[in-house]
Amino acid sequence: MTTPPVGPENNESSESEYPAYPSYPSVPHPEDSPNFSAKNLNGAYPAFSDIDNNFEALGTGQVATAAHPDFSGEVLPRLDYWGAIGRSFRAVFRNFTVWIPLNILSIVLGMVILFATNPQFEEVDTLYSTDALIKQIGSMALVSVAAFLLEPLLVRAANASVSNKKITWSNIYSQATYVRILLVSFLVGVLPVLVLAFISAIILFLGGAVLGSDEILFDTLLMILFIILIPVAMLLIQPLFMFSVYYADYSGATTRAALLRGIRAGRGYYLQLIVIAVISAVLAILFVVVTFGLGLLFIYAIYSITTADLARQAIGKVMAKEQATNLE
Repeated sequence: MTTPPVGPENNESSESEYPAYPSYPSVPHPEDSPNFSAKNLNGAYPAFSDIDNNFEALGTGQVATAAHPDFSGEVLPRLDYWGAIGRSFRAVFRNFTVWIPLNILSIVLGMVILFATNPQFEEVDTLYSTDALIKQIGSMALVSVAAFLLEPLLVRAANASVSNKKITWSNIYSQATYVRILLVSFLVGVLPVLVLAFISAIILFLGGAVLGSDEILFDTLLMILFIILIPVAMLLIQPLFMFSVYYADYSGATTRAALLRGIRAGRGYYLQLIVIAVISAVLAILFVVVTFGLGLLFIYAIYSITTADLARQAIGKVMAKEQATNLE
């Protein structure tokens, strides 16, 4: 029990020139208990420990790290996925003067590059030539580069939309974080590809050794690999890397910290994020179909803000759990 000092009016030796301050009673502090541990903070300071209610009040780049009241042993609180979707819809329509132009820019830029370079729009007799294949690969590469260069702007807009009710174009670009987001984006794009390439190479090597010269069976193996195995593997890998680019925009973040924090948050919520990824894909398709294609103007914005919101939740809760564990 911590007993705070009382006002001078309760002190017989106080001098008359001091004003009388109202005394206040002593209050119990759980950390003064001999059996105190971080787990005992559950509900002790609800006004300060409920980080869920403070995410939208945080400035861009801040992560709540106070002990979360729902912590119980090794169990992390669930992510508020449906709440994040609702907040993302409101954020997009509140800030449509920023998000709609960003989405249109992304779509138009991709279409222009594809129409300008894709061999599908050339004469039929040159469609299947080596030059056509090279151009097709080149067009896909250009679209990927354009999306890669735009991603830091979309990440910053998403983080800003989570933290602020209204955003402006001044929130979109930051020289301090643009390169860091690009680097993290490159790494989280390359690392899964390397993992998938390594696994695919092993499967093809073993398949070739077992099947020998049977081309039909080998072609079947290729079809299974690229149509089923690789998409499933991408789904299983995605949760580990989906939050890193959003952390890269946080104040004081480093490339290494963004990768590690994102992976830890994804690992902590792995199964829930797998379910979220499947539900999100189904909802996105339904949204575009129901809106007769107009949903394409909003879908990436909604996805980006929802992911930024989930990143804020997951990273904050995992960091809070780590701090609580270290205090024990």
